[in-house]
Amino acid sequence: MFFKRKNVFPTKEKILVVEKLITTDTSFRQLAKVHNIKESELSRWYQVYRYGIEQNLENQSKRRLIPLVTNSSNLPDDTFILFLNTDISELTGSFTALFHNEIDTLEFCKGKGAMIIDGDESILFDIKDTLQSLCPDLNDGHIVFAQIKDIELASII
Repeated sequence: MFFKRKNVFPTKEKILVVEKLITTDTSFRQLAKVHNIKESELSRWYQVYRYGIEQNLENQSKRRLIPLVTNSSNLPDDTFILFLNTDISELTGSFTALFHNEIDTLEFCKGKGAMIIDGDESILFDIKDTLQSLCPDLNDGHIVFAQIKDIELASII
């Protein structure tokens, strides 16, 4: 008498399978067949891991930045924000004059900190020109402009 050995999946693999289910057009039936599991088993995995995976995917798409001002909670939604979409921490020394302290400078250069700018859009372009003169390797894709309302601001320690 032969018994079919049940596949044992580690949690990380279960999560990857459910993430694939969520992020692709693959059906339960197709995915279960590819991974040699029962649809009912995949359905249980989906119920258990769906919420966490969806939250993780949602948070990955949000930019989390430290506003480099003392009190960012009172800033109006239309306040401008400028940040780097690249890590240039090796060039931190070039930007120290733009910030209050070395920690803020380093966070900005790592792409984790943001300049808060009051005024109109022309100030943004002046600062962009300043950044590009300090670091000629920065291109338009590295410097990002937005408004506070468009970015999730959170302190990252």
